[in-house]
Amino acid sequence: MICSTCRTNLPEASAFCHNCGAQAPGVGLATAPEPATSTAVDKRVYAAIGVGAAVLVVVGSILPWVKVSVFFLGDQTISGVQAGDGAMTLLLAFVSAGLWAYYALSRGRGVGRCIAITLIGALIAVIAIADMINVQRVAKEVFLAEVRVGEGLYVALVGGMGVGLTGVLGLFRHAQNVSLGRAGQEE
Repeated sequence: MICSTCRTNLPEASAFCHNCGAQAPGVGLATAPEPATSTAVDKRVYAAIGVGAAVLVVVGSILPWVKVSVFFLGDQTISGVQAGDGAMTLLLAFVSAGLWAYYALSRGRGVGRCIAITLIGALIAVIAIADMINVQRVAKEVFLAEVRVGEGLYVALVGGMGVGLTGVLGLFRHAQNVSLGRAGQEE
């Protein structure tokens, strides 16, 4: 079945077009669902916030993760990328941004993408927390130098939590569409 207004392919059981909200051909008068544009905007908003959180992870990966102050040598910093784990968080940030872009621009269900994004955000946060613990452990073992966590780890942690949270919000959005009977139409 094809929508007579926007020419979108519709499932046979559809009463309304999931793209434009018009009544499907051959269906009697009924109450129209919410316009599809409102859910599409929600989808893009989640994606924009998710990409913003991924940008935070990128910035955090480049900023200092470790700061070392040695009495005679001065202050030294090690960025996340130099430390090694920052390269992994950088890669994960780009993957999550790509998944969000695909989620926002595609039709069909996005449940798998939202689950992947949530897991990626959790992994970024775990890496940041593990590195914070490791820096604090090393700080206790080093003499004649002050070792402390750099701001990059905090930024990467906040970004990772943001990526994971937006993935969870995307899953809630899907669950809401399922409860409204719109699963798989515009998701």
